[in-house]
Amino acid sequence: MSSRCCTKRAWRENVICFEAHSPLALSQAALRARVEECWHLTEQNMMYDTFIALFRPLLPLLRDADADELTPQRCFQIQLLLIHFYRRVVLKDPLLPEELLPAHWAGQTARQLCINIYQRVAPAR
Repeated sequence: MSSRCCTKRAWRENVICFEAHSPLALSQAALRARVEECWHLTEQNMMYDTFIALFRPLLPLLRDADADELTPQRCFQIQLLLIHFYRRVVLKDPLLPEELLPAHWAGQTARQLCINIYQRVAPAR
């Protein structure tokens, strides 16, 4: 690294600062409509609901299962299917701030369900 890029003058010559202002203040309703239009959050939320409906019944079964029922092979199968289905949903999620999400957003519920199931079948360390 040359000493040229470390001087105060070099920093001023090589740094660009941007500042943005929105000339139109969108109402919350208009902003939510635009977000829905761009990211199809209703469809995404339905995908999360499907994941939850599919995997939620598994959690009490895992809690009540005997240790000999949860073989390493069965645990691996559960982990594989769980992560496969969860990733199919979460990879399409734009991960927007909470303020822009619909009122009954299922993303956090699905995430917590995935964590809870995964921890139940994760190998002991």
